[in-house]
Amino acid sequence: MSQVEKIADQLKRAVYGDAWHGPSVLENLEGVTAKQAINKPIPNAHSIWEITLHITAWFRIVAQRLEGEDPEVTREIDWPAIEDPSAKAWVAAVADIKRAYKEYQKVVDKTMDNELFVELPGRGFDLYHLYHGMVQHCTYHAGQIAILKKAQE
Repeated sequence: MSQVEKIADQLKRAVYGDAWHGPSVLENLEGVTAKQAINKPIPNAHSIWEITLHITAWFRIVAQRLEGEDPEVTREIDWPAIEDPSAKAWVAAVADIKRAYKEYQKVVDKTMDNELFVELPGRGFDLYHLYHGMVQHCTYHAGQIAILKKAQE
């Protein structure tokens, strides 16, 4: 297994499951209703829905960067607003995070191991750190989602 495949496996575990740290992002989203997703049981914290949109946004932002684009990350892009608080929109948001992950993974799959340690122009870090950062990002937010679910029980 290549280094890229190993990192991709860790991200898949953080997103889909079988992660050492506990429930993944999607495992934590299982059974969450739109009402629970939009609720803010912890003052000044993001909601489950907001975190879901944020993770989705970062899959797309990083995929765009890997494809040579350099999107400006505004607050609205980083933390998208919930425009429709319906149950149908929540189901769509969960489907969209899965779609964004798959789009991101397709871009990562094009990476060769010898490209991992080449510094990214203007970033001050390489793909190795970027890819591991995405794993860490999903793991961190999976924990937040778990806490927000627990706070609503």
